[in-house]
Amino acid sequence: MSPSDLRLRGRQPDDLAVLWRWMHAEQAPAWQQWDAPYFHAARPPSDLSLTAFVARAEDQPPSPHLRILDLHGQCVGQVSRSEEAPAGGGWWDLGVLIFDPAHWGGGWAPRRCGCGPPPPLPRRTPMS
Repeated sequence: MSPSDLRLRGRQPDDLAVLWRWMHAEQAPAWQQWDAPYFHAARPPSDLSLTAFVARAEDQPPSPHLRILDLHGQCVGQVSRSEEAPAGGGWWDLGVLIFDPAHWGGGWAPRRCGCGPPPPLPRRTPMS
């Protein structure tokens, strides 16, 4: 696999079942072990059905602050960003989530970003 095999793209309808599985159907996905514990500690297991998840996603346009990690045409994770306070201060929190542990440890992010920090994202514009 080369770094160019992994790309960022917008959400597509075929991604919804994958996103639902890793965000709602799996009771204790392995990626949550590495996430900030306060994100999940007080949250009960999700009972959101795939049908309800798809309906909710179709009612909302894709977020300009969320991109899909695509490997050979398949959704394998997501990248999100959020602006840190104070608004307009130029600081962003970037989250990279690779769902399946089978895809962990390959050094994808550093290789894809050229072994250095990624270029800055534009301020207040959709991710491209």
